[in-house]
Amino acid sequence: MLIYTYDPATGEYLNEAAAQESPLEPGKPLLMGNATQEAPPEASPGTVACWTGSAWELREDHRRSKRWSIKDGSPVTVEKIGLLAEAAPDTTDKEPPEVPRGHKLKWASKKWALVEPDPADVIRWKIDDIEATITPRRMREASLGIDGGWLAARDEEIAALRAQM
Repeated sequence: MLIYTYDPATGEYLNEAAAQESPLEPGKPLLMGNATQEAPPEASPGTVACWTGSAWELREDHRRSKRWSIKDGSPVTVEKIGLLAEAAPDTTDKEPPEVPRGHKLKWASKKWALVEPDPADVIRWKIDDIEATITPRRMREASLGIDGGWLAARDEEIAALRAQM
């Protein structure tokens, strides 16, 4: 005699097992908790058989699918069995694009869009990038007068950028 076990929380079919015969009712299996004698239906890809308490039901299963939050583009792990609207609300199967520095991601009209950064922020980042190249070695060379005007050129670039703000 075979019995079919299921997850107590989700009802998801787990496996089949051999059942012992009941010593009080010959011909009937001893059923452990979360088991039934009724065989589950064959589940197709993207579905899973779940016990409802009285019968098996095929439900959508998106737990292995790749999803992204439409709020911020972060990856989402689907943990529940069921319709996407219930199992993974506010998600999409469309992977967001790479987000350039300073841009923001926005979900609009069922697709991803990049929001341009504030122009003042772009100028600040350019200044930060230039300042990051001014190393102690470059400062020593400038103080010794052997930098070929490199530091003065960076100062001019920074001044020109600040004038645009």
